[in-house]
Amino acid sequence: MRPRRPTRQRNCAAVVALPAELMLDALEVRGPGGSEEVATVLVCELGEHSEQAEHAGDAHAALVRPLPIPHPGSLWARWRGEDQPEELVMLADCNTPNGAPPGQDDTCFLPLGHTGRCSFEIDYP
Repeated sequence: MRPRRPTRQRNCAAVVALPAELMLDALEVRGPGGSEEVATVLVCELGEHSEQAEHAGDAHAALVRPLPIPHPGSLWARWRGEDQPEELVMLADCNTPNGAPPGQDDTCFLPLGHTGRCSFEIDYP
């Protein structure tokens, strides 16, 4: 019998702009192997979450840029509701594997301790 695949869900997709001062902060994080690209339009990458969940502490989260080696994670922006992000946080990657065979395998790129489903269980438009 094949293992049952979890039901996929859409990402939250709340959108805000990265404030200029945070973009400059993100560019200051340098090192070998790091991307120089910084996301300026932030789209919440978490699975759909309700306004009630947000008030309970589940903020929106968007990847701003991967961190350069040797950092074990990425730079994320978090915000609530319609507010703009006020700070960037360095968060370790979740890295939970999807359990698929080689070639179809994937690991979660969301931050460690994220709420809701892992990235490989979310449909991103």
